[in-house]
Amino acid sequence: MEQSNSLDKVWHYPEPLDSKVESSIPYPVEALPSSIQNLVLSYQCYGKQPVSLIASTALANLSLSCQALANVARDEFLISPVSLYLIAIAHSGVLFFATLFLKIV
Repeated sequence: MEQSNSLDKVWHYPEPLDSKVESSIPYPVEALPSSIQNLVLSYQCYGKQPVSLIASTALANLSLSCQALANVARDEFLISPVSLYLIAIAHSGVLFFATLFLKIV
């Protein structure tokens, strides 16, 4: 007799994140401000990482640098710094860690 796992009734099994990624859709780099767009494209020519990885790293750096400048009030008691949460899915060999140290000047 097969035992039923009680978690099966509550939680769904996780789906792989990369199964839903559409790699054929180009990253909308033209939606970035021109200064960040130039930075992303210049770094991509230099490092050869995917534009989406470089742009998300640039946005993460900007978000982190803005945290001390503004707060968000969800109501009168829940006030916190502005934040941007990102997840990057990269295949082995795309120089992910080199992109993490991208400096925005």
